[in-house]
Amino acid sequence: MAILATHPQAADQLGQLLKRLLPGSEIHRGESLPRSAGDLHLILAEKDLFLARAPFPSPAPVVVFGEEISPDLLRQAMVRGASDYLTWPVTLPDLRQALTDLDLLPKEEGASSGLLLMAGIKGGVGKSLLALNTAILAGRLAGQPALLVDLDLDGGALHQYLKVPSSSTLADLLQGPKTPRPPQLLQEAALKVPGLPVALYPSPEILGLWEEQEGHRLVWALEQLQTAFPAGVVDLPPIWDSRSAALLQGGHKVALVFPATPSALPLAARRLRRLTELGAGQRVFLIANRHLPDMKLTPRAMAEALGRRVDIHLPYDGEALSSLEQGRPLAGRRQPPALVQHLKPLVEWAWPHLAPATRAERRFQGVPDVPGDLEPHLHPHAPRV
Repeated sequence: MAILATHPQAADQLGQLLKRLLPGSEIHRGESLPRSAGDLHLILAEKDLFLARAPFPSPAPVVVFGEEISPDLLRQAMVRGASDYLTWPVTLPDLRQALTDLDLLPKEEGASSGLLLMAGIKGGVGKSLLALNTAILAGRLAGQPALLVDLDLDGGALHQYLKVPSSSTLADLLQGPKTPRPPQLLQEAALKVPGLPVALYPSPEILGLWEEQEGHRLVWALEQLQTAFPAGVVDLPPIWDSRSAALLQGGHKVALVFPATPSALPLAARRLRRLTELGAGQRVFLIANRHLPDMKLTPRAMAEALGRRVDIHLPYDGEALSSLEQGRPLAGRRQPPALVQHLKPLVEWAWPHLAPATRAERRFQGVPDVPGDLEPHLHPHAPRV
């Protein structure tokens, strides 16, 4: 394992931790990945962490990095098949838990090299944690790694893909003519993995902005992703037109993934009606935040608002949220992480070829036997709504 550290204050601590967790690691100081790298690279650039697992040129390493990482370093990782994302600040317990959750042992020969792309809108540490765990656990459940692309309002991540100044805003980036062609690295990933599914995970605040002000620009941005990943999409764009409708032809599955907040439900209902008109295969997954009990949004109320049954996930119950923020295990060693039970229905639906869990395993993970059941898939210690 090779470690590249450019932030001296944390390099020693990080190196010591990883040497305990992953014996045989080496520290490299510099500005680029060693060309003769081994199975694992960890890059600490300024205040950001970067972790990429190979063996190179495997398309399925793992990545952990932050907001201000050098675009060149990011590109090097993406070309090598970077797959997971962790935003700064990252504590050593966070990293320890991430390395525990991620299977860092060499993959068996012939193992799946598919990718799940989940594009998240950043909104504070809580949403970043949810996005991180969504990417990691979805990849674990699917037997393949997950790639999380963070699209924030100030373009803090998107500019790194599109080679535009970091001061650019999302509105600037979505202008279209001023922005370069779709990222080469995404196209390369699509060529590696035919049938790559894409999932967009928008926040209600961003949805409102796009709905009212940036609709035409968002359509352009979605086209960039669609061009890079033409084979298949699990996606719900906030804006629909003939171009996005064409994406649904051929029986593509569409997962409606929305935060379960009052501001998001009306938007979700409109998107769902449009999906129905387009005849797309679909399933609804609502991600509830920690304030859900205060909002009195019961499963039945959400189902009535959307006009159909939904799967409701509550990864933000008090104990689970506290554990995530502190980098502690969510429960005892035998208890699966909270988001495993929340994401399992989504993963099984999007990838039906996966081996189904036994009835006992589903009960253990809190997953109802009947798909689409209104009973939320709760962490065992979550407050019941």
